[in-house]
Amino acid sequence: MLGGTGYYATQNNWPDRVAGWFGDTGETVVVGLGLTVQEISVLGRDRTPAADIMKVLDVERGQSILAFDPEEARARVEALGWVESAAVMRRYPDEIFIRIKERRPFARWQIEGQTSIIDRHGEVVTQADDPEFRYLPKVVGKGANTGADDLFDMLAETPALFTRLKNAVRVRDRRWNLEFDNGVTVLLPEERAKAAWAELYAMQTRDEILSRDVMAIDLRAADRVFVRLKPGEAAERRKPKSET
Repeated sequence: MLGGTGYYATQNNWPDRVAGWFGDTGETVVVGLGLTVQEISVLGRDRTPAADIMKVLDVERGQSILAFDPEEARARVEALGWVESAAVMRRYPDEIFIRIKERRPFARWQIEGQTSIIDRHGEVVTQADDPEFRYLPKVVGKGANTGADDLFDMLAETPALFTRLKNAVRVRDRRWNLEFDNGVTVLLPEERAKAAWAELYAMQTRDEILSRDVMAIDLRAADRVFVRLKPGEAAERRKPKSET
C-alpha cells in the first residue's frame, strides 16, 4: 500500500508541492512513503574524483529526498575544477541523478612558480602538474591562460614549428615570447603577430634559421628582423677578417 501511495504521490508532483510545509511529522510520512535517498547516479564523470562529488552533494543515504536542493547542489558540483557544467535532479522516489560535462585539458599554465592545467577558456581544472599532461604546451605569466587559445590557434597553422615550441611567455599581458626546444627565443610583436609568425615560418623553410647559431629572433619591428647570435658565434664574427 505504501508503494502504491508513493507512486501516486510522485506522479502528481505531490512531493514538491508539500515540501514547503512538511515539519517533523511530515518527515516521518516521507520516510514511510519511501521518499528517501537510496541511490546516487553520475553520468559523464571521467577525471572528477567520485569522492569530491559526494563531498559537495552533502547528502546521506536515508535522508529525505525532499530536503535535498538540486540547484544548490548543482552550483557546488560546478565549482569543482574538472566540471564545466552540471545538471542535478531528484528522481522520485529515491534517486539523485547528476549529469556532468568535464573540461578538456588544453595547456599547462605557470604563474608565480606554480604550474596548473587549464582548459581552452583558461579555467584551472587542476593545480597538480601531473606527468600525464606534460605533453601539453606550456604558457607562462599573467594573462597567459586566457590568451592561450588564440595563440595556439595561430601557431597550429604551421605544425612543423608549433611542435617544437617549449614555452610561450606572456610579456606584460600584451605580447608573446616563444621559447623553442633548442633554446632559441622568438619575440613576437603586440600587433601583427600572425604576420610575424608567417615570416618566421618562411625563414625557417628557406634558411633553417632555428638551426643556426642564434639565441633570439626579434620580429617586433615591421620592416626588419633582429637576430642575436650565440656568444661564440658573435665573437667569431667580430674578429678582423685577417684572423678568420
